[in-house]
Amino acid sequence: MNDFARASLTGLMALMVAGCSAESRSAGPDLPQTGPTGAQDPRAARYERNVYQVAQGGRYFT
Repeated sequence: MNDFARASLTGLMALMVAGCSAESRSAGPDLPQTGPTGAQDPRAARYERNVYQVAQGGRYFT
């Protein structure tokens, strides 16, 4: 194997390894850990006007 091919292969392998990274998701303090407990829950308003959340509720609970 000549030097150019070896250097190209080494560079390609380095790029492949550098491109692989684990996805990280964090459940920060702004994400609720429990669902709303009722109409008086202050978090309920955030979900009532969110079209995506309403659609998901219709998908899961009907």
